Amino acid sequence: MAEAQVQAGAQAGDNGIPRLQALLERYQPNAPEPYLVLADAYDRAGNNEEVARWSRQALAMRENFRPAVVKMALALFALHQDAEATKVLEDAVAHYPIDDELLSDLGNAYLQQGETAQAAAALKRALEANPERPETHNLLGVVAVKQGDRATAEHEFREALRCQPDFPGARNNLGSLLVDEHAYAEAEFQFEKVIEADADFAEAHHQLGRLLVVMNQVPRAITELRDAAQQEPDDPQVHEDLAYLLAVTGHAAEAIPEYKRVLALRSEPALANLVLGMVLLSQGHAAEAQLHLRAAANSPDPEIAQASRHLLAQK
Repeated sequence: MAEAQVQAGAQAGDNGIPRLQALLERYQPNAPEPYLVLADAYDRAGNNEEVARWSRQALAMRENFRPAVVKMALALFALHQDAEATKVLEDAVAHYPIDDELLSDLGNAYLQQGETAQAAAALKRALEANPERPETHNLLGVVAVKQGDRATAEHEFREALRCQPDFPGARNNLGSLLVDEHAYAEAEFQFEKVIEADADFAEAHHQLGRLLVVMNQVPRAITELRDAAQQEPDDPQVHEDLAYLLAVTGHAAEAIPEYKRVLALRSEPALANLVLGMVLLSQGHAAEAQLHLRAAANSPDPEIAQASRHLLAQK
């Protein structure tokens, strides 16, 4: 059976997932490692449901098997099964009380569920176990932002970067904080460093684009927002920011498809309908504009409804 396990692991590395799964289902080994090999293979294939399934099977063979705990928790978070992921981490932390990675992951789990006090407690324990863990400092910075303690947040983000200078998430968080503090030049530097390290970091492109508007660097802002929209095609705010900037800078024709994308993504599209109607009117598309203005006129927001009716009355 040991030889079969080794061969199965090699097959998984060569995209032999079905053969490995068949071997495990046939022989049902009582050790956790073979199941984790299959979970790893599914992880590389991007199948989080199967990652969770086979990590769970590994844990059934050995309770609190640490590699399986980490992999299963990440998969469950990706599947938006936050409560189960948190329980897995809580059980693991009870078994490994000074494991800084598990404590940091648990703090993140609490943070994602809005449990700020519990997140802070877990993260402080993680920091006591390992003061040099950059992820812990970054998460403590996020907690501090939520608590309104900007000085501590900035300190923690900078500590994360001291521990790991090429940490894009911490640098992006620091940049966002600096924007709020009107430290625009350094914020621009931080976002540019994020993009230098990870050109596909959509949020950094988005934040930099919005910052460049404030700094009156419109052509660069449009470029950054286009990059963000390309990388995050399902983020309505990115498309709305790009559409608005295009519309107010004389690129109305280019703004129209962006506003239509916003309409497809927004659950409450009244404002996008109003602005799109106005843009279409400016381009001479009166009939199509009226369709969107009528939709906006039914908005529960009185200002949007009134503005839409005013425009309709002029036609």
